[in-house]
Amino acid sequence: MELDFRKNPVILSNMLDVMADGVFTVDAKGHIVAWSTGAARITGYSSTDVIGQSCHILEGQNCKGFRVLTEFLENPSPYPWGICNQECKVLGKDGRERTLSLWQCVYSPG
Repeated sequence: MELDFRKNPVILSNMLDVMADGVFTVDAKGHIVAWSTGAARITGYSSTDVIGQSCHILEGQNCKGFRVLTEFLENPSPYPWGICNQECKVLGKDGRERTLSLWQCVYSPG
């Protein structure tokens, strides 16, 4: 059985969905394009709630991490190594804040 997720993206998708961590990806404009089962469990938002939405939907009063992410996506030159390891309070679907440690990594096909 071939288990190389680079050859079969379904393997990676399945791995992400069984992780306790929440994982999501955004496009170059900061819109959510993928949302894991863990992200849904943590925030209360289903993938249908957030796919296509701006990542700012998650931004609580005490979190500006997504603003920094969208600024980075618009102009990556001030951040040559990406943006990583930020603590942030995000809003769940129920309106309550959740403190998360965010790892934001940027992939730029080249």
